[in-house]
Amino acid sequence: MAHLVSVMGVSGSGKSSSILPNEATNTKGLDPKETFIINVSGKPLPAKGSGKLYPLGIKASEGGRHIEASKPDQIIQIIQYINQNRPDIKNIVIDDMGYIMGFDVMENANKKGYEKWTQGALNFMNVINALKSCRPDIYCFCLFHTEIGKDEKTKIKTSG
Repeated sequence: MAHLVSVMGVSGSGKSSSILPNEATNTKGLDPKETFIINVSGKPLPAKGSGKLYPLGIKASEGGRHIEASKPDQIIQIIQYINQNRPDIKNIVIDDMGYIMGFDVMENANKKGYEKWTQGALNFMNVINALKSCRPDIYCFCLFHTEIGKDEKTKIKTSG
């Protein structure tokens, strides 16, 4: 079973930046040779030179380490491919996990009833289960935005 790590914080708090090495802030980051980033929202990586470390658009099957994907089934396929075929990858980063559910719910916005929420939650859990089933030498970093709940406690920002 892989190691799952949740990283939560408000926008701009350094979740994505912490992936990348940065001498100015003395941040070691993750080794780019061992890291695969699944970029759910399609936002650019937040550090100068990150495009060279993690070029976008090269498939995992062609040695890529950074891809944009937001559909749960597509993300699961990427995770499974890395797990089975990329022993060089020791870190999978999903930035930002919350958007998986958000985009899934919006894609089904015109559907009536509660089922769309149940399906969105199930699809989200399927991604988490795919991560959990990875090799034991893989660390899965799930980045999340946070919000303050009705009880005034900080929680992961989700849809619904």
